[in-house]
Amino acid sequence: MARSVNRKHACAMGALLGLPDGAESRVVKAFVGNAGAFAMLLSLAATVCAKVHAYGRPRAPASFVGLLQVLAADGAVFFGLAAVFLCIARFLPRRQWLGGILACIVFGLAVVNAAYLFVAGDQISTAVVRSGVERLPDAWRILKHETSARTVGVIVLLTLLAIVVHRATRRDRCPVGSIPIGVSTTLAIMFGLISMQATQAGALQVSGLVDNGLLRLASTQGSLFDAGESASTGYIHYAPLVAKLARQDATKRLNVVVVVLESTRQDYVDPSSDRASMPNLLELAERGLQFTQARAVVPHTSKALFSLFCGRVPPLHLRLVEHSVGVNAICVPELLRRGGYETVFMQSAVGAFEDRARAVHRWGFRQFESWETIQGEPLGYLASDDLSISKPFDEWLGARTKEEPFFATLLTSGPHHPYPLPSAMEPMLTEAGIALDTLGPADRYRLLVRREDDLVRYVYESLKRHQYLDKTLLVVLGDHGEGFGDKGVLQHDNNFFEEGLRVPLVFYGPGVPTRVDNAPASLLDVAPTILELIGHNALPDTTPLEGRSLLDPGRPPRPHFFACYFEGYCYGSVEQGAKYVVFPLQGRGGVFDLNQDPQEHQPRNLLAADSETMERIKKLVSNVVREHGSWGLPEVQIGDWICARNAHCSHPKAPPGGMFVRDEKQTKSVTQAP
Repeated sequence: MARSVNRKHACAMGALLGLPDGAESRVVKAFVGNAGAFAMLLSLAATVCAKVHAYGRPRAPASFVGLLQVLAADGAVFFGLAAVFLCIARFLPRRQWLGGILACIVFGLAVVNAAYLFVAGDQISTAVVRSGVERLPDAWRILKHETSARTVGVIVLLTLLAIVVHRATRRDRCPVGSIPIGVSTTLAIMFGLISMQATQAGALQVSGLVDNGLLRLASTQGSLFDAGESASTGYIHYAPLVAKLARQDATKRLNVVVVVLESTRQDYVDPSSDRASMPNLLELAERGLQFTQARAVVPHTSKALFSLFCGRVPPLHLRLVEHSVGVNAICVPELLRRGGYETVFMQSAVGAFEDRARAVHRWGFRQFESWETIQGEPLGYLASDDLSISKPFDEWLGARTKEEPFFATLLTSGPHHPYPLPSAMEPMLTEAGIALDTLGPADRYRLLVRREDDLVRYVYESLKRHQYLDKTLLVVLGDHGEGFGDKGVLQHDNNFFEEGLRVPLVFYGPGVPTRVDNAPASLLDVAPTILELIGHNALPDTTPLEGRSLLDPGRPPRPHFFACYFEGYCYGSVEQGAKYVVFPLQGRGGVFDLNQDPQEHQPRNLLAADSETMERIKKLVSNVVREHGSWGLPEVQIGDWICARNAHCSHPKAPPGGMFVRDEKQTKSVTQAP
């Protein structure tokens, strides 16, 4: 009897939480004591933390309003689900096990979405889940690298605390009344109304950060148009160019050096920007041909390299079908190799990641140097110090005895997430009185961009020292940009804003005009421009290049296509000062006026009613080659790299699993490897 009285008293007062008697106590205890409702509160808390982290520190003045709208859809979904679980507990007490299963599923998905937001700055989708399953080892290694022992400890402690609070409150066995259900329903409706006004968040609405991750994952809404899947258009071999190259005097042919800057944005070269950090590249641009409006096609390195070398829109598929034997492409390195050029590809990153050895061999390179042979200081999970490439490149130039020209590519990796700094930069920071732990991701990124700018200078000096400068075409460009939350997007894979697409593009060398070109350009245009600069200005009509040479300053304007890395996430084009973005899976789109709104803060909704615009984008998408990897991966051997058919590439010095992990002992041993 006394126990029953005490239990009723506890239900009314919330003794454990120290709450006064009244409705507030009953509401809180109902939420905490019901497993489903409590799981939704925890899901909302995890989502709020992750979105605040992804939202970053936007420079838009109404940041608080934007943040509220970013979280509104989540409040509506999780409070709505909490009301459902409370109703089950009140009206269907014997079916609570069903609600428990649903709550576990929702909570698990919310945690996965929050983790993905922390790491990638984006929310999960079916494409993300499919990619994670197909590349589970890579995803697991990245997660291990991003998760410190302290983070794991905090998560465990918070989980144990939540369990203790829930079980202690549940002992009171308080019946669920109408007030908690009413409060949860009211909150869901209130947040839902705020979410409906989220278009006021401008660029954040277009970024998708205002969506709820679970609704986005479960959405079956039709697209604004059916992009379909066009069959492969095939790739035509252009033998006439090979024959013409072979007939030329080897001593009169220009060498080509392409420096690809990982995750490097155009505004870090722009002298008018407060982010300008590349004086060496800027000096080179002032003496050559600079394009200020160049954009990536797909903001992912493997896809960008395919666009760069092959002059084609890459297959819009997560699988690395660019390596496939079924992609019948002759890319510029392969074309020049067949015409007598020596080809070499060097990168500071781990070569095992995304089987880069097979890719560069497929594109025409016959020598491949990566971290496995260069052994620079590891940074993050796949990068290393970019200056580690300078010595091997200089030695390679000095050791050359052949008279034939060469096509060399150097790919940096330092500015790739998660932006750790090489130890060689620490003395500079100490001298400047800057503590390393006070630098945020954007600060470290800027220093790493400055580091790769030093590589540009070393490449220039090496060419000059070995007397190649006056007979070499030097091309420097970014593969894609990078985001830091200014518009609700982190990193690059699905970053369709200018920060993710606009990249530096500079040509320097014999026959290169000196000017700044402000007309739109694409990485698709690099291959035909290189061919024209080395003496092939009369390309046959059958040349399968979707890009066009950029040497004509009066070239007619045309749409420049782009797409997000995750298939179906976004498509778009830039044409005549406007950027159109379509999200087929979400059933919406937006258009930015880049002339009036260069920072992309105020998009206009792109509705199905805009029939002319929609038809134009639909035609662009339908003409894109969308090959889906039904072919096998070829067997390749390049140096010590062995790529078995339909298997990953291997190298005797590759790190375990093809990535670095957050382990000081392993990192030390890897760094000191011979």
